[in-house]
Amino acid sequence: MATGDGFPFPNPVASPDQLFDRVEAVTQVCAELPHRTVVVLGGRLMGKTSLLNVVANWAEQQASFAVIRLAHAFSREQLMREILHGIYHWVVQHRPGVPRYENSAESTVARFTSEVAQLGARAPGVRFLLCVDEFDSLLEGCDRTEAREVLDFIRHLATVPNQPIRLLFTMVRIPEELKRSYGSPFLSEARFVSLRSWSRQEAFAYADWLLGDRLRLAPAAHEALFAAAGGHPYFTKAVLHAVLTRPEGPPAGEVLPGDIARAVRDAASSVEVDFALSNLVGVHLPERGVEVLDLAAKSATGITPRSVGNPSDGDRVLRELVDAGLMTTDRNRYHLALGLWRQWRRGSPARRRARRIGQALTRVLMKRAVTGTLIGVLIALILLLAFGTAFLHPRGTKTLRACPNGDVTVRAAYPSYLSSGDEHELQLVVVNTGQVDSRNGSMVLAFPDEAVTLHTDNSIRYEKLDPGEQRTQVILFTSNVPASLFASGQSGVPVRLVSEIDGVSCAPQEWSLGVAPIPYLKALQKAAGALVGLVLIPLALELVLSSRARRRRRVNPSAE
Repeated sequence: MATGDGFPFPNPVASPDQLFDRVEAVTQVCAELPHRTVVVLGGRLMGKTSLLNVVANWAEQQASFAVIRLAHAFSREQLMREILHGIYHWVVQHRPGVPRYENSAESTVARFTSEVAQLGARAPGVRFLLCVDEFDSLLEGCDRTEAREVLDFIRHLATVPNQPIRLLFTMVRIPEELKRSYGSPFLSEARFVSLRSWSRQEAFAYADWLLGDRLRLAPAAHEALFAAAGGHPYFTKAVLHAVLTRPEGPPAGEVLPGDIARAVRDAASSVEVDFALSNLVGVHLPERGVEVLDLAAKSATGITPRSVGNPSDGDRVLRELVDAGLMTTDRNRYHLALGLWRQWRRGSPARRRARRIGQALTRVLMKRAVTGTLIGVLIALILLLAFGTAFLHPRGTKTLRACPNGDVTVRAAYPSYLSSGDEHELQLVVVNTGQVDSRNGSMVLAFPDEAVTLHTDNSIRYEKLDPGEQRTQVILFTSNVPASLFASGQSGVPVRLVSEIDGVSCAPQEWSLGVAPIPYLKALQKAAGALVGLVLIPLALELVLSSRARRRRRVNPSAE
């Protein structure tokens, strides 16, 4: 989806005119590629894929380069096959008369090197540029032995003389396996290009460039946008996208801070931002990093390594968050850069209203005398309802290959358990991870008719999906599966994903969603959450105040 020329959201860009002010990074990459391996480092959603797309398009226009985009392969043998097939198909397309490629049963590095040399001889002077997006994620998907074999193989490709191969990788961070082998020629001779969030002035210029002639941000609105997005490209686009697409239409004339505040709330609750931050929390950020971000969100003056626990460990976590563009540092104090995080962590407006009601009733409940037995019963009941069922609604994710060739990958995000009577959301993200341009196809997510009631279209169609691009579809449905306290929590609702790519039907992908033994779990959890605010918080305050009063009386009996 694009909101206008130069403003694609949420997909990465592909052409230089859509890539704002990364001229220096692109120039560095293009200058170094003929001579060495290039690694683009940057936080999640920082624009690495967009830069890779632009560089790959540049390389395709150079007679001396042949671009081979590689899907993730989780073993050395699979990676070798991907590379050989990619090189072979390029040579067949551009150098007719090449004998048919036969996949050898002998998958050794020596055999691979020989076959690449034979194919390279058909295209003298051409260097095959192997592009791997998020190479660190590829390594994390391998077990330790496979990761070591993949790294040894990559080092071989990068260091063998006269090999007609160049490497272009993107990474969020340098994996531990690579750090432990940092003295190797692979990394010591590679060129690293870092992508970071925009500075304040760069972020102002970036916002003006995105909006073009459509709107103008007031100076205070620029500051509000920078406080929310921290100069992060993806989240800056998310907030401005919310400004331009709100139901009542864009603001008339100048955009004011109030418009940005509303857009931040809309963006924080949008499917795209929720999916991006949920993925960040669930997959890419360590639990300690999430805790530090929440701590920084509560501090107006910033935090220090000592305030997050062990100074050495805290300093490491804080540096990683700064590198990811989520925090900034100033004189050994660290501040939350992504103000949007604070809004996202607060949750939905309904929960905020319940919290305000609970706080208003605190004064009333504090005046009531409650017996110890009633306190114990209330605490046990509320904790059971609020937290005892919480494990039934975590978010699950699954990555599927639509077809065996792996050209199109599907990421599904869904609740790990369904509860009868509740509306649920399942998100499908289709990504072209192959090398073929303009893929066309469709997918249908099918449930048994009696199991769910669909509220949205359960299919996703895509046209002209180029490598690195993606399409998203959110499917809303209500679970109708009967549930009781005595039903098995492991019973499942079958899900069937039927795919078709370029007119070819693929083998269906199937899995199942578990069914919770309690119906209307979401309603129960909301009610219990309201009770926590209405009852437990005032009771806890009363216990703390009473305990302090008793200590004062013990220390100074005349204080009465």
